Amino acid sequence: MAMLVVVTLAFVLGLVVAPHLAALAWPAGVALGVAALLGYVGRRAQARSWAAPLVVAALGAGLVAGPREVVRTVPAGTARLVGVVETARLGRDGDVRVESARFLDGAGIVPAGARVRIDDLGVAPGTRIEALVDLAPAQGFHNPSPHPAWLDGRRIDAHGTLAAPARTLDPARLGGILFRARESLRRRLDATLPPRAAGIARALLLGDGAAVARADRASVQRAGLAHLLAVSGLHVALVVGAFFLGLRALLRRRGRREPERLAAAAAIPVALGFALMAGGAPSAWRAAGMAALGLGAVVLRRRPRGAAIAALAVALYALARPGDGPRPGFLLSVLATAAIVAFPVPREGLRAAWVVSLRTTVATAPLVVWCFLSLPPLGILANVVLVPVAVLALVPLAFVHALCAGVGLGEVSAPLFVVCSDGLVGAAELFGAGSGELPPPDLVQGALITVLAFGLLALRGVRARLVLAAVGVLLLAGAELHLRHRERPRDRLRITMLDVGQGDGALVDLPDGRLLLVDAGGGRPDPGARAMVPLLRARRRDRVDLAILTHPHPDHYGGLRAIREAVPIRELWDSGQADAESPHGPVARMLRRMRRGSRVRSAAEVCGRPHRLGEVRLEVLWPCPGYDAGYDPNDNSLVVRLTYGSRRFLFTGDVERLAEAQLAGVDVAADWLKVPHHGSRTSSTDAFLDAVNPRLAAVSCGRQNRFGHPHPEVAARYAARGIPLFRTDREGGLVFESDGRVIRARTTLP
Repeated sequence: MAMLVVVTLAFVLGLVVAPHLAALAWPAGVALGVAALLGYVGRRAQARSWAAPLVVAALGAGLVAGPREVVRTVPAGTARLVGVVETARLGRDGDVRVESARFLDGAGIVPAGARVRIDDLGVAPGTRIEALVDLAPAQGFHNPSPHPAWLDGRRIDAHGTLAAPARTLDPARLGGILFRARESLRRRLDATLPPRAAGIARALLLGDGAAVARADRASVQRAGLAHLLAVSGLHVALVVGAFFLGLRALLRRRGRREPERLAAAAAIPVALGFALMAGGAPSAWRAAGMAALGLGAVVLRRRPRGAAIAALAVALYALARPGDGPRPGFLLSVLATAAIVAFPVPREGLRAAWVVSLRTTVATAPLVVWCFLSLPPLGILANVVLVPVAVLALVPLAFVHALCAGVGLGEVSAPLFVVCSDGLVGAAELFGAGSGELPPPDLVQGALITVLAFGLLALRGVRARLVLAAVGVLLLAGAELHLRHRERPRDRLRITMLDVGQGDGALVDLPDGRLLLVDAGGGRPDPGARAMVPLLRARRRDRVDLAILTHPHPDHYGGLRAIREAVPIRELWDSGQADAESPHGPVARMLRRMRRGSRVRSAAEVCGRPHRLGEVRLEVLWPCPGYDAGYDPNDNSLVVRLTYGSRRFLFTGDVERLAEAQLAGVDVAADWLKVPHHGSRTSSTDAFLDAVNPRLAAVSCGRQNRFGHPHPEVAARYAARGIPLFRTDREGGLVFESDGRVIRARTTLP
C-alpha cells in the first residue's frame, strides 16, 4: 500500500513539473512499463532497494506524459477551422482544439493543436465541428519575476467569435446527452432562483464555479471555503452515501440476500454518473473514483483501505487524463485527501472536524499561497463551523430544489435555498474579514513553506512541531530579507521592459534603490493589473519614486490607474499636452486626481537641465522647452536619457520622423535604445539611428499585433547596422543590467 502511494505521488509530481520542460520524445508507456517491471521484480525479491528506481521510473513517466506549455502564435482574422470541442462552459464559451484552419484572405496560419476559446459556442465536449470564426490572438504576459507563474499546460492561444453557426461533423453521443441534460438543469436553476442563489446552485450541482458572482466567490475564498463551491468529495459522499444507505435499507426491508453488496454495485454507476453530470472536474472524478473503488471492494468482499483507494483513484485519473495533473484544483483535491486518509482521525465529532480542517489547511497551504496568495487566518474555524451547515443543509437543499424545479415545484423549495445560500455567503464574509493578499513568495520561500507544511503533518508531538514552526518562520524571514535585498539592486542599473502587449511599460531600478516607471501599457486585459502590479509586489517594491508618462495615448497610460491604486507614486512627468489641449479628457482628469498625492510636472518644468538621481544623470531631451502644438502626441513624446557610468540609455516614447529629424541634430547618443513607436514604419529613420548609434535596441509590441510592428523595413535597418533587436512579442519581458561599464541582457522566453 505504501509503495502505491509513493509511486502515485511521484507520477503526479512528474505531471506537475512537465509544463516547465521542453517536449520529450520518449513514450510514457515505456517508462510506465519499466516502473511496473521494477515493482514486480522488487516484490518477488522482497527487496526494499527496488523502491528508489520504481519511484524514479514513475517520476519519469509523469514527466513524459504531462502537458507542455507551448506558445502557439495565432494571427487575427476570419478563419474556417475544424477542431474538437474539449470543454464547454454552460451558457458561455467553449474551448476547441484545432485540427486544421485556413484564413479567408489566404494569409496567416493557425497551428495544429492550438486551443481557441469561442464565445457562445453551445456545443457538447467531444464534438468535432467546422466553424467560421473571427479570431484574435490571446494576450498573455510573459515577464521575469521572482514568483514564476504556475503552469498547467492549458494555455489558450486565441479567442474567437462565431461568424456563422458551427456545423457538427462528428457528434459526441454520450457527451451530447450529458451536455443537454446539464444545460436543461442550468436553465431551470436560472429560471427559479435569483442570480446569486442560481450561481451557487450551479456550482454545487454542475461544477460551474464561474457562475458564482465574483464578489461572493472572493468572500468564500477569503474564508478558506472555496472547496464548498466545487464538486468534491463532500458532494460525492452526500449523493453516493445517501443512495447507498437508502438502497441498502430498502433491500434489507425486502429480505434480499447480501443487501450491502447489491447496494454497493448499484451505487458505482451513480458515483460515476454524478461526476459526469457535474462537468467532469478533476476533484469530482477523484472523489467519484474513490467512491467507485471503495464500493467495488465491498462488492468483492474486500475491506476498503482509504490510503490505497485514494492513491489508486488518483493514479487512474492521472493516467487517463495526464493533462489535468498540474491543475491546481486537482492537486488541492489530492493534497486534502492525502491529509485525511494518511493519518488516523479522532472519533469525537467536534474534535474530528477540527483535526481534519487543520490537516487539510496545512497540507494545501503551499499551493494555496503560491497560486492564490492567500491563507485565511480563520479558515480552520470557518471550516469547522460552516462545513457541517453545508453538509446538512445547503448541498441537500440544492438537490431538493433541482428535483422540485424539474416537476414544476421550484417556487416551493427556492426560498429555503436562497436563505441558506445567502447565509453561507454572509458567514463567509464574516470569517474572511481581515484576510488580505499575501506577498508573492519566491522559489526559496515556496520550497520552505512546502517543507514546513509537510513537516508539521509528519511530526509527532507538540514540542517538535513548535520547534519546526519556529525554525521555519526564521528561515522564511531570512529568505524575505534576502529577496528584498536582491530586488533592490545596488551599484547597478536594471531596466525591465515588460511584456504589456501592444504598448510600452518599463521599470528602472536605480543604483541608489529608487524606482522609475516609464509608461504603463494599456488595453485588455489591463497590463497594469495583470503584469506590472504583480511584478512590483513580487519584487517587494512599495512605491514608485518617479513615473514618466511619455505621451497621452492609452497604450502608454492605461495601466497607470492600477499601479497608483497599488503603490504610491511620488512624482510624475508628462509632456503637458493633455492638460493644455484636452483639459476634460481622460488623461487630464487622471493627472488632476494624481496631483492630490503626487507631484506632477510637465515638460516645460523639467527640460533644460539634468536631474541627478544618485549616480544616475537623467535628461529630458524632447520636447524642449515644451510641447509643440503643431505636433501630435506621438511626436511630442517625452524623450529621456539615463547616464550611468559610461553607459547611456535612451527612452523615446512614440516619436516618429518629425521629432526624430529634430533630435538627429542634437546629442542623443546612447548605448541602449528603446525603439521609437513600437518599430512603426514612420520611425527609426536612418538619420536618427546614425545620431543615436546604439549597441542594443529593444522594441515593445504585441504578438501578432494588427499594426505589423515592428515593420520589416525598420527591423532591416537595425540588422544592417548590426544592432541586436530584442522584442517583447517574441522574447517576453526583457531585462537589461549594467554596472556602468557593461550591459547584460536576458529574456523571459527562449
